Amino acid sequence: MVDDFATNGFKTIGIDYLNSDPVPADALGPGGNFDLQTWSTAHGPVQTRPPLDKVITALKEEGVTTLAAVGYCFGGRYVFDLAFDNVIKVAAVAHPSLLQVPEDIEVC
Repeated sequence: MVDDFATNGFKTIGIDYLNSDPVPADALGPGGNFDLQTWSTAHGPVQTRPPLDKVITALKEEGVTTLAAVGYCFGGRYVFDLAFDNVIKVAAVAHPSLLQVPEDIEVC
């Protein structure tokens, strides 16, 4: 998706907010031996939000004034958080995870 946005003229940054530790592609399939709970514990807001903030700060220092974010599943939570914190002007998500309903929806 990042490449497609860039091809269509948008300045696009793909942030490694998983700190080089993504869920393996075959982890959730049949016979997978992956502990999602342990992985999730190591990928909470304390670990995940700082890389986003670092890149956003650098973009603002370069003169970028308007930001948009797209998040899918796990990343959707962080797009919501950036929108709630008024960091971004545009938010788009698909099947966001980790939201608390109705609490997060009522913030809007």
